[in-house]
Amino acid sequence: MQKGARIPDNNRLTHAFSEIPSAILIENPDLSIQYINKAAELLLGFRSGEIQGYSSKVVYDFLSFISIHRSQMQMKPGSTWSGSGTLVTREGGSLPCQISIQRMAGHTDYNPGYITVFHPISTGCDSCNDRDAGEKNPFAVLMDCAGLVFWERDVTSGHVFLYGGLPGIHDSSVSALQPIPLGFDELIHPDDRARVSEAIEKHRNKETDLVSAQWRIRCKDGSYRWILDNSRFVRVNKDNRDERLVGFYLDITDVRRVQDACRKTNKTLQLLSASMRHDCANYLTALGSYCELCHEFLPADALPADWVEKISDLLKKLMHLLSYSRNYETLGIAEPSFQRVTDILNSIPEKNLAGFEIITDESVRGLEIYADMMLSSVFTNFIDNAARHGETVSSMQIQWSCMGPDAILLIEDDGAGVPHEEKEKIFERSFGKNTGLGLFLAREILAVTGISLTETGEPGCGARFELYLPAGTWRVREHL
Repeated sequence: MQKGARIPDNNRLTHAFSEIPSAILIENPDLSIQYINKAAELLLGFRSGEIQGYSSKVVYDFLSFISIHRSQMQMKPGSTWSGSGTLVTREGGSLPCQISIQRMAGHTDYNPGYITVFHPISTGCDSCNDRDAGEKNPFAVLMDCAGLVFWERDVTSGHVFLYGGLPGIHDSSVSALQPIPLGFDELIHPDDRARVSEAIEKHRNKETDLVSAQWRIRCKDGSYRWILDNSRFVRVNKDNRDERLVGFYLDITDVRRVQDACRKTNKTLQLLSASMRHDCANYLTALGSYCELCHEFLPADALPADWVEKISDLLKKLMHLLSYSRNYETLGIAEPSFQRVTDILNSIPEKNLAGFEIITDESVRGLEIYADMMLSSVFTNFIDNAARHGETVSSMQIQWSCMGPDAILLIEDDGAGVPHEEKEKIFERSFGKNTGLGLFLAREILAVTGISLTETGEPGCGARFELYLPAGTWRVREHL
Protein backbone atom coordinates (compact mmCIF):
# COMPACT_ATOMS: atom_id res chain seq x y z
CA MET A 1 0.00 0.00 0.00
CA GLN A 2 1.52 3.30 -1.03
CA LYS A 3 1.13 6.19 1.33
CA GLY A 4 -0.94 9.05 -0.06
CA ALA A 5 0.58 12.52 -0.22
CA ARG A 6 -0.50 14.71 2.67
CA ILE A 7 -2.55 17.71 1.64
CA PRO A 8 -0.55 20.86 2.47
CA ASP A 9 -1.89 22.69 5.52
CA ASN A 10 -2.05 25.98 3.64
CA ASN A 11 -4.19 24.55 0.86
CA ARG A 12 -7.44 26.51 0.63
CA LEU A 13 -9.53 23.41 -0.08
CA THR A 14 -8.08 21.71 2.98
CA HIS A 15 -9.19 24.57 5.20
CA ALA A 16 -12.58 24.55 3.53
CA PHE A 17 -13.05 20.83 4.09
CA SER A 18 -11.81 21.18 7.66
CA GLU A 19 -14.61 23.55 8.62
CA ILE A 20 -17.48 21.79 6.81
CA PRO A 21 -19.87 20.25 9.38
CA SER A 22 -20.39 17.12 7.27
CA ALA A 23 -17.93 14.24 7.64
CA ILE A 24 -15.65 14.13 4.58
CA LEU A 25 -13.14 11.51 3.44
CA ILE A 26 -10.71 12.22 0.59
CA GLU A 27 -9.09 9.23 -1.13
CA ASN A 28 -6.23 8.92 -3.57
CA PRO A 29 -6.91 7.21 -6.94
CA ASP A 30 -5.63 3.94 -5.42
CA LEU A 31 -8.27 4.22 -2.63
CA SER A 32 -5.73 5.00 0.07
CA ILE A 33 -6.83 7.66 2.55
CA GLN A 34 -5.46 11.14 1.86
CA TYR A 35 -7.39 13.19 4.43
CA ILE A 36 -10.42 13.24 6.75
CA ASN A 37 -11.83 16.48 8.10
CA LYS A 38 -12.64 17.35 11.73
CA ALA A 39 -16.25 16.14 11.46
CA ALA A 40 -15.04 12.76 10.19
CA GLU A 41 -12.47 12.58 12.98
CA LEU A 42 -15.23 13.11 15.56
CA LEU A 43 -17.46 10.58 13.82
CA LEU A 44 -14.85 7.83 13.46
CA GLY A 45 -12.59 8.49 16.45
CA PHE A 46 -9.47 8.51 14.24
CA ARG A 47 -7.08 11.37 13.72
CA SER A 48 -6.46 12.10 10.04
CA GLY A 49 -2.73 11.42 10.33
CA GLU A 50 -3.29 8.03 11.97
CA ILE A 51 -4.98 6.47 8.96
CA GLN A 52 -3.44 8.54 6.19
CA GLY A 53 -2.05 6.25 3.49
CA TYR A 54 -4.05 3.22 4.62
CA SER A 55 -6.78 1.70 2.50
CA SER A 56 -10.25 3.10 3.16
CA LYS A 57 -11.26 -0.40 4.22
CA VAL A 58 -10.21 0.60 7.75
CA VAL A 59 -13.28 2.83 8.09
CA TYR A 60 -15.90 0.53 6.49
CA ASP A 61 -17.29 -2.76 7.65
CA PHE A 62 -16.31 -5.64 5.40
CA LEU A 63 -19.47 -6.00 3.33
CA SER A 64 -19.83 -2.23 2.85
CA PHE A 65 -16.25 -1.91 1.66
CA ILE A 66 -16.68 -4.67 -0.94
CA SER A 67 -19.85 -3.04 -2.29
CA ILE A 68 -18.55 0.54 -2.27
CA HIS A 69 -15.15 -0.44 -3.66
CA ARG A 70 -16.83 -2.19 -6.60
CA SER A 71 -18.91 0.92 -7.31
CA GLN A 72 -15.86 3.21 -7.15
CA MET A 73 -14.00 1.09 -9.70
CA GLN A 74 -16.87 1.66 -12.15
CA MET A 75 -17.07 5.43 -11.68
CA LYS A 76 -15.89 7.77 -14.44
CA PRO A 77 -14.06 11.06 -13.66
CA GLY A 78 -16.59 13.70 -12.62
CA SER A 79 -19.34 11.17 -11.86
CA THR A 80 -21.11 10.70 -8.52
CA TRP A 81 -22.48 7.74 -6.59
CA SER A 82 -24.89 7.58 -3.66
CA GLY A 83 -25.83 4.70 -1.42
CA SER A 84 -25.69 3.44 2.13
CA GLY A 85 -23.13 1.55 4.15
CA THR A 86 -21.77 0.95 7.61
CA LEU A 87 -18.73 2.72 9.04
CA VAL A 88 -16.58 1.25 11.79
CA THR A 89 -15.32 3.55 14.53
CA ARG A 90 -11.95 3.31 16.22
CA GLU A 91 -13.61 1.51 19.16
CA GLY A 92 -15.14 -1.08 16.80
CA GLY A 93 -18.68 0.33 16.84
CA SER A 94 -20.94 0.20 13.78
CA LEU A 95 -22.37 3.37 12.31
CA PRO A 96 -24.94 3.17 9.45
CA CYS A 97 -24.54 6.10 7.04
CA GLN A 98 -25.85 7.56 3.84
CA ILE A 99 -22.79 7.88 1.58
CA SER A 100 -22.19 10.20 -1.39
CA ILE A 101 -19.03 9.86 -3.50
CA GLN A 102 -17.69 12.04 -6.30
CA ARG A 103 -14.79 10.93 -8.47
CA MET A 104 -12.58 13.93 -9.18
CA ALA A 105 -11.09 14.77 -12.58
CA GLY A 106 -7.75 15.81 -11.09
CA HIS A 107 -7.79 19.52 -11.91
CA THR A 108 -6.70 20.72 -8.45
CA ASP A 109 -3.15 21.32 -7.24
CA TYR A 110 -3.28 17.99 -5.43
CA ASN A 111 -4.97 15.05 -7.03
CA PRO A 112 -7.76 13.51 -4.97
CA GLY A 113 -9.26 10.47 -6.57
CA TYR A 114 -12.54 10.51 -4.64
CA ILE A 115 -14.34 12.82 -2.22
CA THR A 116 -16.81 11.03 0.07
CA VAL A 117 -19.41 12.60 2.36
CA PHE A 118 -20.95 10.62 5.23
CA HIS A 119 -24.39 11.35 6.75
CA PRO A 120 -25.14 9.15 9.80
CA ILE A 121 -28.54 7.45 9.68
CA SER A 122 -30.55 7.67 12.91
CA THR A 123 -33.54 5.42 13.60
CA GLY A 124 -34.89 7.90 16.16
CA CYS A 125 -35.18 5.12 18.72
CA ASP A 126 -32.37 4.68 21.23
CA SER A 127 -33.44 1.16 22.16
CA CYS A 128 -33.45 0.15 18.49
CA ASN A 129 -30.02 1.70 18.00
CA ASP A 130 -28.68 -0.17 21.03
CA ARG A 131 -30.12 -3.42 19.75
CA ASP A 132 -28.71 -2.96 16.25
CA ALA A 133 -25.29 -2.03 17.59
CA GLY A 134 -25.11 -5.34 19.40
CA GLU A 135 -26.03 -7.43 16.38
CA LYS A 136 -23.54 -8.82 13.89
CA ASN A 137 -24.21 -9.16 10.20
CA PRO A 138 -24.89 -12.73 8.99
CA PHE A 139 -21.49 -12.94 7.32
CA ALA A 140 -19.73 -12.15 10.59
CA VAL A 141 -21.82 -14.70 12.47
CA LEU A 142 -21.00 -17.33 9.86
CA MET A 143 -17.27 -16.64 10.14
CA ASP A 144 -17.47 -16.78 13.94
CA CYS A 145 -19.18 -20.18 13.82
CA ALA A 146 -16.74 -21.57 11.25
CA GLY A 147 -13.69 -20.19 13.04
CA LEU A 148 -12.58 -18.43 9.84
CA VAL A 149 -10.53 -15.26 9.53
CA PHE A 150 -10.47 -13.24 6.30
CA TRP A 151 -7.13 -11.64 5.60
CA GLU A 152 -5.65 -9.44 2.92
CA ARG A 153 -2.01 -8.69 2.20
CA ASP A 154 -0.84 -5.70 0.19
CA VAL A 155 1.99 -7.26 -1.82
CA THR A 156 3.77 -3.95 -2.43
CA SER A 157 3.93 -2.71 1.15
CA GLY A 158 3.56 -5.97 3.07
CA HIS A 159 0.71 -4.52 5.18
CA VAL A 160 -1.74 -7.13 6.45
CA PHE A 161 -5.42 -6.58 7.20
CA LEU A 162 -7.58 -9.04 9.12
CA TYR A 163 -11.33 -9.44 9.34
CA GLY A 164 -12.30 -11.63 12.26
CA GLY A 165 -10.38 -12.79 15.26
CA LEU A 166 -9.16 -15.94 16.95
CA PRO A 167 -8.40 -15.97 20.68
CA GLY A 168 -4.71 -15.73 21.36
CA ILE A 169 -3.68 -14.76 17.85
CA HIS A 170 -4.90 -11.18 17.47
CA ASP A 171 -7.57 -8.78 18.66
CA SER A 172 -9.05 -7.81 15.32
CA SER A 173 -12.73 -6.89 15.42
CA VAL A 174 -14.97 -9.19 13.41
CA SER A 175 -16.85 -6.18 12.05
CA ALA A 176 -14.04 -4.59 10.07
CA LEU A 177 -10.82 -5.13 8.18
CA GLN A 178 -8.17 -3.87 10.58
CA PRO A 179 -4.44 -3.37 9.99
CA ILE A 180 -2.08 -5.27 12.26
CA PRO A 181 1.33 -3.99 13.36
CA LEU A 182 3.32 -6.98 12.09
CA GLY A 183 4.37 -7.43 8.47
CA PHE A 184 3.46 -10.59 6.57
CA ASP A 185 6.87 -12.26 6.98
CA GLU A 186 6.89 -11.45 10.69
CA LEU A 187 3.62 -13.37 11.11
CA ILE A 188 5.11 -16.59 9.75
CA HIS A 189 7.29 -18.96 11.74
CA PRO A 190 10.89 -18.71 10.41
CA ASP A 191 10.95 -22.42 9.54
CA ASP A 192 7.79 -22.04 7.40
CA ARG A 193 8.67 -18.90 5.45
CA ALA A 194 10.47 -20.61 2.56
CA ARG A 195 7.61 -23.07 2.09
CA VAL A 196 4.97 -20.33 2.15
CA SER A 197 6.97 -18.21 -0.30
CA GLU A 198 7.26 -21.18 -2.62
CA ALA A 199 3.49 -21.76 -2.52
CA ILE A 200 2.85 -18.06 -3.26
CA GLU A 201 5.28 -18.04 -6.20
CA LYS A 202 3.71 -21.16 -7.70
CA HIS A 203 0.31 -19.46 -7.56
CA ARG A 204 1.74 -16.21 -8.96
CA ASN A 205 3.20 -18.21 -11.87
CA LYS A 206 -0.23 -19.87 -12.37
CA GLU A 207 1.11 -23.33 -11.48
CA THR A 208 -1.66 -23.65 -8.88
CA ASP A 209 -5.23 -22.37 -8.67
CA LEU A 210 -4.67 -20.89 -5.21
CA VAL A 211 -2.19 -20.68 -2.37
CA SER A 212 -2.96 -23.58 -0.07
CA ALA A 213 -0.50 -24.02 2.77
CA GLN A 214 -0.27 -24.94 6.41
CA TRP A 215 1.99 -22.72 8.46
CA ARG A 216 2.48 -21.36 11.95
CA ILE A 217 1.20 -17.86 12.73
CA ARG A 218 2.64 -15.75 15.51
CA CYS A 219 0.32 -15.05 18.46
CA LYS A 220 0.23 -11.97 20.66
CA ASP A 221 2.31 -13.66 23.36
CA GLY A 222 5.03 -14.70 20.88
CA SER A 223 3.93 -18.33 20.62
CA TYR A 224 2.75 -19.93 17.36
CA ARG A 225 -0.37 -21.75 16.22
CA TRP A 226 -0.93 -23.76 13.04
CA ILE A 227 -3.30 -22.37 10.42
CA LEU A 228 -4.63 -23.59 7.08
CA ASP A 229 -4.29 -20.75 4.58
CA ASN A 230 -6.26 -20.70 1.33
CA SER A 231 -5.76 -17.50 -0.66
CA ARG A 232 -5.25 -16.13 -4.15
CA PHE A 233 -4.04 -13.01 -5.94
CA VAL A 234 -6.52 -10.35 -7.03
CA ARG A 235 -6.05 -7.07 -8.87
CA VAL A 236 -7.79 -4.12 -7.25
CA ASN A 237 -7.46 -1.62 -10.11
CA LYS A 238 -8.61 -1.72 -13.71
CA ASP A 239 -5.03 -1.25 -14.92
CA ASN A 240 -4.05 -4.50 -13.15
CA ARG A 241 -1.82 -2.78 -10.61
CA ASP A 242 -1.93 -2.85 -6.81
CA GLU A 243 -1.88 -6.62 -6.41
CA ARG A 244 -3.39 -8.11 -3.25
CA LEU A 245 -3.31 -11.59 -1.78
CA VAL A 246 -6.67 -12.32 -0.18
CA GLY A 247 -8.12 -15.41 1.45
CA PHE A 248 -9.20 -17.18 4.62
CA TYR A 249 -7.31 -18.97 7.32
CA LEU A 250 -8.48 -21.53 9.86
CA ASP A 251 -6.82 -22.49 13.14
CA ILE A 252 -5.83 -26.17 12.81
CA THR A 253 -3.51 -26.40 15.81
CA ASP A 254 -5.54 -29.17 17.46
CA VAL A 255 -5.69 -31.12 14.19
CA ARG A 256 -1.92 -30.85 13.79
CA ARG A 257 -1.40 -32.08 17.35
CA VAL A 258 -3.49 -35.16 16.64
CA GLN A 259 -1.65 -35.72 13.36
CA ASP A 260 1.72 -35.38 15.05
CA ALA A 261 0.65 -37.83 17.76
CA CYS A 262 -0.48 -40.31 15.10
CA ARG A 263 2.81 -39.95 13.23
CA LYS A 264 4.80 -40.58 16.40
CA THR A 265 2.65 -43.62 17.19
CA ASN A 266 3.03 -44.97 13.66
CA LYS A 267 6.77 -44.42 13.80
CA THR A 268 6.95 -46.36 17.06
CA LEU A 269 4.89 -49.18 15.56
CA GLN A 270 7.10 -49.11 12.47
CA LEU A 271 10.21 -49.54 14.61
CA LEU A 272 8.54 -52.33 16.59
CA SER A 273 7.47 -54.05 13.38
CA ALA A 274 10.98 -53.83 11.93
CA SER A 275 12.48 -55.23 15.13
CA MET A 276 10.02 -58.15 15.29
CA ARG A 277 10.45 -58.87 11.57
CA HIS A 278 14.21 -58.97 12.02
CA ASP A 279 13.93 -61.42 14.94
CA CYS A 280 11.43 -63.62 13.09
CA ALA A 281 13.70 -63.72 10.06
CA ASN A 282 16.58 -64.89 12.24
CA TYR A 283 14.45 -67.67 13.76
CA LEU A 284 13.21 -68.78 10.35
CA THR A 285 16.75 -68.84 9.02
CA ALA A 286 17.76 -71.06 11.93
CA LEU A 287 14.80 -73.38 11.27
CA GLY A 288 15.81 -73.57 7.63
CA SER A 289 19.31 -74.60 8.64
CA TYR A 290 17.94 -77.37 10.87
CA CYS A 291 15.79 -78.63 8.00
CA GLU A 292 18.90 -78.91 5.83
CA LEU A 293 20.68 -80.78 8.62
CA CYS A 294 17.74 -83.18 8.99
CA HIS A 295 17.76 -83.82 5.28
CA GLU A 296 21.51 -84.46 5.34
CA PHE A 297 22.00 -86.54 8.51
CA LEU A 298 18.71 -88.35 9.23
CA PRO A 299 18.26 -91.81 7.75
CA ALA A 300 16.13 -91.81 4.61
CA ASP A 301 13.35 -93.75 6.36
CA ALA A 302 13.35 -91.69 9.57
CA LEU A 303 10.66 -89.33 8.26
CA PRO A 304 8.28 -89.44 5.32
CA ALA A 305 10.27 -88.43 2.28
CA ASP A 306 8.49 -85.13 1.58
CA TRP A 307 8.12 -83.79 5.11
CA VAL A 308 11.43 -81.95 5.23
CA GLU A 309 10.83 -80.47 1.78
CA LYS A 310 7.34 -79.27 2.80
CA ILE A 311 8.76 -77.66 5.93
CA SER A 312 11.42 -75.93 3.82
CA ASP A 313 8.78 -74.64 1.39
CA LEU A 314 6.69 -73.24 4.24
CA LEU A 315 9.73 -71.50 5.69
CA LYS A 316 10.47 -69.91 2.32
CA LYS A 317 6.89 -68.63 2.08
CA LEU A 318 7.13 -67.18 5.58
CA MET A 319 10.37 -65.41 4.67
CA HIS A 320 8.69 -64.05 1.52
CA LEU A 321 5.77 -62.71 3.58
CA LEU A 322 8.14 -60.98 5.98
CA SER A 323 9.99 -59.40 3.07
CA TYR A 324 6.67 -58.40 1.49
CA SER A 325 5.41 -56.77 4.67
CA ARG A 326 8.47 -54.51 4.77
CA ASN A 327 7.22 -52.76 1.64
CA TYR A 328 3.94 -51.77 3.30
CA GLU A 329 4.97 -50.73 6.80
CA THR A 330 5.11 -47.07 5.70
CA LEU A 331 1.46 -47.05 4.54
CA GLY A 332 -0.19 -43.89 5.89
CA ILE A 333 3.01 -42.59 7.53
CA ALA A 334 3.73 -39.79 5.03
CA GLU A 335 1.13 -37.26 3.97
CA PRO A 336 -0.56 -38.00 0.61
CA SER A 337 0.46 -35.86 -2.35
CA PHE A 338 -0.26 -35.38 -6.04
CA GLN A 339 1.82 -37.86 -8.06
CA ARG A 340 2.18 -37.97 -11.83
CA VAL A 341 1.12 -41.31 -13.30
CA THR A 342 3.75 -41.34 -16.05
CA ASP A 343 6.55 -40.66 -13.55
CA ILE A 344 5.39 -43.60 -11.43
CA LEU A 345 5.28 -45.94 -14.43
CA ASN A 346 8.76 -44.88 -15.53
CA SER A 347 10.14 -45.62 -12.05
CA ILE A 348 8.83 -49.21 -11.82
CA PRO A 349 11.61 -51.75 -12.60
CA GLU A 350 9.04 -54.53 -13.16
CA LYS A 351 7.75 -52.62 -16.18
CA ASN A 352 10.78 -53.68 -18.24
CA LEU A 353 10.63 -57.29 -17.03
CA ALA A 354 6.90 -57.85 -17.50
CA GLY A 355 7.24 -59.57 -20.87
CA PHE A 356 4.49 -57.51 -22.49
CA GLU A 357 4.05 -53.97 -23.86
CA ILE A 358 2.63 -51.24 -21.63
CA ILE A 359 0.81 -48.57 -23.66
CA THR A 360 0.07 -45.25 -22.00
CA ASP A 361 -2.56 -43.04 -23.63
CA GLU A 362 -1.32 -39.57 -24.57
CA SER A 363 -3.90 -37.91 -22.28
CA VAL A 364 -2.42 -39.66 -19.22
CA ARG A 365 0.83 -37.72 -19.54
CA GLY A 366 -0.46 -34.76 -17.52
CA LEU A 367 -2.60 -36.72 -15.05
CA GLU A 368 -1.68 -36.48 -11.36
CA ILE A 369 -3.36 -38.48 -8.60
CA TYR A 370 -3.63 -37.42 -4.96
CA ALA A 371 -2.77 -40.60 -3.08
CA ASP A 372 -0.59 -42.21 -0.43
CA MET A 373 3.12 -42.21 -1.20
CA MET A 374 2.87 -45.96 -1.87
CA LEU A 375 0.88 -45.39 -5.06
CA SER A 376 3.71 -46.91 -7.09
CA SER A 377 3.05 -50.25 -5.35
CA VAL A 378 -0.49 -50.22 -6.77
CA PHE A 379 0.79 -50.04 -10.35
CA THR A 380 3.49 -52.60 -9.56
CA ASN A 381 0.73 -54.98 -8.43
CA PHE A 382 -1.23 -54.48 -11.65
CA ILE A 383 1.83 -55.33 -13.73
CA ASP A 384 2.80 -58.26 -11.51
CA ASN A 385 -0.78 -59.57 -11.50
CA ALA A 386 -0.95 -59.51 -15.31
CA ALA A 387 2.44 -61.23 -15.63
CA ARG A 388 1.60 -64.00 -13.14
CA HIS A 389 -2.06 -64.68 -13.87
CA GLY A 390 -2.86 -63.17 -17.27
CA GLU A 391 -1.52 -66.27 -19.07
CA THR A 392 -1.72 -64.80 -22.59
CA VAL A 393 -1.06 -61.12 -21.90
CA SER A 394 0.70 -59.35 -24.78
CA SER A 395 -0.11 -55.75 -23.88
CA MET A 396 -1.46 -53.52 -21.12
CA GLN A 397 -3.16 -50.19 -21.83
CA ILE A 398 -3.55 -47.27 -19.41
CA GLN A 399 -6.04 -44.48 -20.14
CA TRP A 400 -8.43 -42.20 -18.31
CA SER A 401 -11.73 -40.42 -18.83
CA CYS A 402 -13.34 -37.41 -17.13
CA MET A 403 -16.85 -37.62 -15.65
CA GLY A 404 -17.66 -34.07 -14.62
CA PRO A 405 -15.75 -33.36 -11.39
CA ASP A 406 -14.72 -37.03 -11.11
CA ALA A 407 -12.53 -39.25 -13.29
CA ILE A 408 -11.80 -42.91 -13.96
CA LEU A 409 -8.35 -44.35 -14.62
CA LEU A 410 -8.41 -47.63 -16.58
CA ILE A 411 -5.73 -50.32 -16.58
CA GLU A 412 -6.56 -53.06 -19.08
CA ASP A 413 -4.70 -56.10 -20.41
CA ASP A 414 -5.58 -58.65 -23.10
CA GLY A 415 -4.97 -61.77 -21.03
CA ALA A 416 -7.22 -64.44 -19.54
CA GLY A 417 -9.22 -62.01 -17.38
CA VAL A 418 -10.92 -62.65 -14.05
CA PRO A 419 -13.90 -65.04 -13.64
CA HIS A 420 -17.15 -63.38 -12.58
CA GLU A 421 -17.24 -65.20 -9.25
CA GLU A 422 -13.76 -63.94 -8.32
CA LYS A 423 -14.10 -60.24 -9.18
CA GLU A 424 -14.51 -59.25 -5.53
CA LYS A 425 -12.60 -62.14 -4.01
CA ILE A 426 -9.32 -61.02 -5.63
CA PHE A 427 -9.39 -58.00 -3.30
CA GLU A 428 -9.80 -60.12 -0.18
CA ARG A 429 -6.91 -60.81 2.13
CA SER A 430 -5.17 -64.18 1.57
CA PHE A 431 -6.96 -64.86 -1.72
CA GLY A 432 -4.71 -65.87 -4.59
CA LYS A 433 -1.84 -68.08 -5.58
CA ASN A 434 0.99 -66.02 -4.05
CA THR A 435 0.86 -63.98 -0.85
CA GLY A 436 -2.78 -63.05 -1.36
CA LEU A 437 -1.99 -59.49 -0.31
CA GLY A 438 -1.23 -57.65 -3.55
CA LEU A 439 -4.64 -56.42 -4.68
CA PHE A 440 -5.92 -56.31 -1.11
CA LEU A 441 -3.23 -53.81 -0.19
CA ALA A 442 -3.62 -51.95 -3.50
CA ARG A 443 -7.23 -51.21 -2.61
CA GLU A 444 -6.22 -50.17 0.93
CA ILE A 445 -3.55 -47.78 -0.38
CA LEU A 446 -6.03 -46.07 -2.70
CA ALA A 447 -8.70 -45.90 0.01
CA VAL A 448 -6.45 -43.62 2.10
CA THR A 449 -7.56 -40.69 -0.09
CA GLY A 450 -11.02 -42.01 -1.03
CA ILE A 451 -10.14 -43.65 -4.35
CA SER A 452 -12.02 -46.89 -5.06
CA LEU A 453 -10.74 -49.88 -7.05
CA THR A 454 -12.85 -52.45 -8.94
CA GLU A 455 -12.31 -55.09 -11.64
CA THR A 456 -14.80 -54.88 -14.54
CA GLY A 457 -13.21 -56.86 -17.37
CA GLU A 458 -14.82 -59.69 -19.34
CA PRO A 459 -13.48 -63.19 -18.56
CA GLY A 460 -11.41 -64.43 -21.49
CA CYS A 461 -10.92 -60.89 -22.83
CA GLY A 462 -8.52 -59.56 -20.20
CA ALA A 463 -8.51 -57.89 -16.80
CA ARG A 464 -9.81 -54.33 -16.49
CA PHE A 465 -9.10 -52.39 -13.30
CA GLU A 466 -10.96 -49.12 -12.71
CA LEU A 467 -9.71 -46.47 -10.30
CA TYR A 468 -12.59 -44.13 -9.47
CA LEU A 469 -11.07 -40.71 -8.70
CA PRO A 470 -13.47 -38.39 -6.81
CA ALA A 471 -13.20 -34.63 -7.24
CA GLY A 472 -10.07 -33.34 -5.51
CA THR A 473 -8.05 -36.53 -5.98
CA TRP A 474 -6.92 -35.79 -9.52
CA ARG A 475 -5.74 -32.93 -11.68
CA VAL A 476 -4.22 -32.44 -15.10
CA ARG A 477 -1.05 -30.42 -15.39
CA GLU A 478 1.03 -29.56 -18.43
CA HIS A 479 3.71 -32.11 -19.07
CA LEU A 480 7.11 -30.94 -17.87
